[in-house]
Amino acid sequence: METVRVDTPLPDIINTFLSSGYSRLPVLGETQDEVLGVLHIRDIFKPIVDGIPQTDIRQLLRPAILWWSPHMVMMFCPNSVSKVHIWRWSLVSTDR
Repeated sequence: METVRVDTPLPDIINTFLSSGYSRLPVLGETQDEVLGVLHIRDIFKPIVDGIPQTDIRQLLRPAILWWSPHMVMMFCPNSVSKVHIWRWSLVSTDR
């Protein structure tokens, strides 16, 4: 799974988005188990386009929904394929 750390410089985060092909990435704190949220690529580019300098990505994070077993995912995922796509990229598994 592609992730970025909260202290990663913005140009490196943008490169991770571009090389991975994903539009959302989990953002980790000091440890791999500390998921702070999910960063969406459009949330990075909007301040840039608007001319607002952004240095702390914590302000751009969206909440991450964490799950501990595959069975819990079914409670969140509707049967519609288009809605599953939205949920699939917003969930972060803590299983190893």
